[in-house]
Amino acid sequence: MENASFGTALRNLRRERGLSLASLSALTHYSKGYLSRIETGERPPTPLVARRCDEVLRAEGALAGLVPARHRQPGGFLRPAQLPAAPRAFAGRSAALAEIDDTQQGHQVVIVSGPAGVGKTATALHWSHRAAHRFPDGCLFVDLRGFDPTGVPAEPADVLARFLRDLGCSPASIPAGLEPRSVLLRTLLDGRRTLIVVDNAATSGQVRPLIPGSAGCRLVVTSRSRLSGLVVRDGAARVVLAPLPEHEALDQLGRAIGGRRVAEEPEAAAEIARRCGYLPLALRIAAERAQARPSLRLTTLAAELAATRGVLDLLATTEDEATTVRSVLSWSYRALAPDAARMFRLLGLHHGGDLGVPAAAALAGTGHRQARRLLDALAAVHLLEETGGGRYRFHDLVRLYAADCAEADESPEDRSAAVHRLLTWCLDAAGRQPARDDAPGRLDTEGGNPATAHGDPDDLDEALERCEQALAILRRAGDRASGCACLNDSGDV
Repeated sequence: MENASFGTALRNLRRERGLSLASLSALTHYSKGYLSRIETGERPPTPLVARRCDEVLRAEGALAGLVPARHRQPGGFLRPAQLPAAPRAFAGRSAALAEIDDTQQGHQVVIVSGPAGVGKTATALHWSHRAAHRFPDGCLFVDLRGFDPTGVPAEPADVLARFLRDLGCSPASIPAGLEPRSVLLRTLLDGRRTLIVVDNAATSGQVRPLIPGSAGCRLVVTSRSRLSGLVVRDGAARVVLAPLPEHEALDQLGRAIGGRRVAEEPEAAAEIARRCGYLPLALRIAAERAQARPSLRLTTLAAELAATRGVLDLLATTEDEATTVRSVLSWSYRALAPDAARMFRLLGLHHGGDLGVPAAAALAGTGHRQARRLLDALAAVHLLEETGGGRYRFHDLVRLYAADCAEADESPEDRSAAVHRLLTWCLDAAGRQPARDDAPGRLDTEGGNPATAHGDPDDLDEALERCEQALAILRRAGDRASGCACLNDSGDV
């Protein structure tokens, strides 16, 4: 009876204002079917629906007063507005923003994924602020600390308790345990249009209990991981961010330091963007250095960044360790399993372009299957990029960080052994040029030694390239004797 009284009052007010049910739906952002069931008494009204309809129909609170007391949450339902401020110098990402817009129409959960420093949080927040008007029941935000210097990720049960309090539940009414809290969140959000933004997730298990049940709600999650479990099991969509195109990187730089400085030194600005790897975080730090020294010419800053070994040190701020390129990469590195972390370090010794599974296996002294598993693990958290055909490559700044990790965490003996395994493989591959189908048999005949068993160059050019890569590695390592041997073998090829 109480539901019917509210529904009748809503229908009468709507008709008095000359609105169809579809028009009311468009104005309140609640679905036409949901409002229809409220009008017929099939669904109980919530305080927030009543308040929103009061606003649209200019009813001066008449509908809110008709909500049955038993449907009011203890303490009253609150409309959260928790989105942090969007970055002021945000630029570009028009394609990614449009993709989020498109995918959220057909998916309740949207994953914004990509490497450290690529601007996942900034993009998600920019989109969320732009779309906030579509979610009249408010916006919830949480940092799950999945990749965090503290190393302590947020527990879903604790996040749920906070969300429930933020939505108006008294502490005494919040149940114990993960599942009961998840159920209560879905109950509170039933029929509502609420946006939940979950930042810095490490695993699907961190996110799944936070997914609302209402079709009108959306959850946007950022992560360095692919969160494949959410895609497979929960039907999430994924938007992957790559480094910015050059024109968008220059736009971001111009917004931060002034378009005039960029226009006055366009070549230097382009070089700064390139040295920053077109990563938004690195660009913001470089811009901060330029802002702090207004008389500094961009040509000078570009030259400073060109000192390769010093790039990671230059891309740092003096007062906030959490905003340095090195620190945000370290959070991903420290979260790796030991064998994946070792592979990451050893790959830092390879300064060529992309590389395949056989070369990685030689570096690490493992078989093909193990090497591929480790490479895939690194690609899953965007520390490596898969280029196709079973080949992988580093982003330039990530390669520098991996080399630093190798120097810091691998002994000189282990680094030398890895370089010589790679050298042996390069020379063997260049000299023999076996057919691809022979590789498994060669692994058996070489006694399981991947350094001599891997390798399948397609032609002479690739063989020569491998010798050149080996020579470059040896020169950096200061190994003159092996370098001479490499030159001799290059001549033979």
